[in-house]
Amino acid sequence: DLFAAETAQTLAELARLLEGKIDDKLRSRIVEEVLERVVIPFSKNNYGWEQNRDNWNAVCCGCVGCAAIDVGRTDVIDRIFDDIEHYVEGIGADGACKEGLHYLTYGLFYYVLFLDRMLECSEFRERAKSLFCNPKLIKAAQFQQKCYMQGGRFVTFSDCERYEKYLPALVFKLGVLFPGKIWRPPVECALTVMETDCYRYAMILRSILWQKDALGAGVFCD
Repeated sequence: DLFAAETAQTLAELARLLEGKIDDKLRSRIVEEVLERVVIPFSKNNYGWEQNRDNWNAVCCGCVGCAAIDVGRTDVIDRIFDDIEHYVEGIGADGACKEGLHYLTYGLFYYVLFLDRMLECSEFRERAKSLFCNPKLIKAAQFQQKCYMQGGRFVTFSDCERYEKYLPALVFKLGVLFPGKIWRPPVECALTVMETDCYRYAMILRSILWQKDALGAGVFCD
């Protein structure tokens, strides 16, 4: 389900961004496959991860929601909003994630991706803004910077490694969302494109787009 949802998000976004630049038949086929394989099944069934309080919830809900918007199925978005709130419920009051930084990054990225996409839609903008204002989300955003120690070493627990690396795209976006509250770890601790798990399209593209936003806002200009 994770990979299916991520694939749907990737294809649906490409179909939207490349409209008029790729063959209409190809674009129509992409939309048709995303609908039939992911969005329509979601609309007709219930899935266990909808109630989860972990990265599965954020990744699947976030990707299905983004894909649905891009293929014109806004009717499932309110359900996605209801479901994805469970993700933040699973984060500790101090912002800690029991799964460790790696999985916090995975889930939080797609949670933020979904809300950011909803900000572009007038129908859902206010609800997205309200979730961005959740105090627990700010704590979760700061969890990463509390775990780095001198020399790039990391507080290891759960699935973390001794020298855990961070996702630049997420740090850039969080820096814009919460100005003055997010610390960027040393650049040598950042994931490169080649180190990104599965070369995830959404993460790679946002490493460019969200860095541009951060620089434009004067965040992390050192």
